[in-house]
Amino acid sequence: MFDYYEEGTVFNQFLALLNREAVPGDTHPYGAVMQDIPETAQGCWFKPGEPSPYPEDPHLALVWDNMNPSWGALSVGTSVPGLMSTVYFFVPEESGVMNRSFSQILPGSTIYRFNPFNETQVIILLQLPDADTLRIQGLLLGQVPFDPEDPSSWEFTEGMVEFVR
Repeated sequence: MFDYYEEGTVFNQFLALLNREAVPGDTHPYGAVMQDIPETAQGCWFKPGEPSPYPEDPHLALVWDNMNPSWGALSVGTSVPGLMSTVYFFVPEESGVMNRSFSQILPGSTIYRFNPFNETQVIILLQLPDADTLRIQGLLLGQVPFDPEDPSSWEFTEGMVEFVR
């Protein structure tokens, strides 16, 4: 919305109303729309066989939070067993396989784990096997069939769901 204003008094007054931390490298301290980044996990993902893009309920968005753009947000609809339909927030990491920034998840065999800070009993596994397919699964922490601290043991179970771009 702020992109419609030129630098100046009105623009600066709007920015002064915001109490947000900018995402590293983001040139929009007020957040951004259309966050898809091709060939990464960041952006909108659609459940095959469901109408898209509306209604949004069966689909996913892996984006920056609109209120605090320094937080990653997994906006989960109704298609992932084990996860209620809500937004799961995390603080992105720039390396490793835990809470990795979506823009840094590239196609491959690596499985990433997310520990949302607003839902501490859930872990979320995510994989981008190719540029157009995303795998996701939500598990209750106490019912994980692998060692949650050992990335080499992480694997999807029958509750895994695939989404496409």
